Amino acid sequence: MSAALHQTIVIFVGLVAGFFLRKRGILSATGTKELTAVTLNIFLPGMLLVNILSNTTEMKTGDVLFFLALSTGMYLIGLILGKLFAAVTKAPKADKGVYEFGALASNAGFMGIPVCLAVFGSKCSLYAALTNIPFNLLTFSLGVYLLAGKATLKRILNPSFITSIIGVAIYLLGFSQKMPAIITDIASFLGQATTVCAMVVIGSTLATVPLGSIFKEWRFIPYLILRLFGIAAVTYLLLRFVNIPQIAKAVIVMMAAMPVATNATMLSNLYGGNTTLASKIVFLSHALAIVTIPLWGAFLT
Repeated sequence: MSAALHQTIVIFVGLVAGFFLRKRGILSATGTKELTAVTLNIFLPGMLLVNILSNTTEMKTGDVLFFLALSTGMYLIGLILGKLFAAVTKAPKADKGVYEFGALASNAGFMGIPVCLAVFGSKCSLYAALTNIPFNLLTFSLGVYLLAGKATLKRILNPSFITSIIGVAIYLLGFSQKMPAIITDIASFLGQATTVCAMVVIGSTLATVPLGSIFKEWRFIPYLILRLFGIAAVTYLLLRFVNIPQIAKAVIVMMAAMPVATNATMLSNLYGGNTTLASKIVFLSHALAIVTIPLWGAFLT
């Protein structure tokens, strides 16, 4: 079994667990919302910080900024293609923002980081962590607007975004190797809960959706092709003209190939977006990713 397939299946099990926890009444709607808040504000910052502090790759400030610009471009490519999809398929107004958000935001943090580490090894950890800085900026600003119709400075300056900025500053200033072990250990301890909690939230939300309705929306087929293949393919073709290390290109493309960000469901839960549609596309994209991510992993290695 490939590393990508192995990691994808392991992550998907968390979604199944959340589904049954909600069905059995062990996890309630209130509990799901509270778990969402804890994951976004405590566990995810820990995961982002430890991936930056534990990295041994040496990058100059200019290289870091250039990579951040390329990562931002990858997300914006998704947004543009998502808007084209919504326009061409004439998506209902209530659904349009969810489709656009799902194209903008791949599951770069909760799934992308562990998958990249499994496929490419520890040498990619800094690149994987850096892709989450523009992800958080776009998700908690433009993303919140797409899902809920509004975004505030308070939502943008969330713990995950602030932690990413602080972590990169520590790295660029050369302090990452001087950090006390207790800080790295705490970040690692908290970060380990990120992915499983995020997937439990998705599974719990999905448990409230009639499963039969998931397969009745004709837009899902072309949309999932776009999300799991199209965005990554366009990104790969464009990166061929950019002079950066091959591992950096591979990380960006792999992040572009991730399924719809679990933030789609969690942010809809928090801010009143279309949680039902968000949960459907998150579930389907993660289910199909069991097949597509190993294919991308084999292609990029």
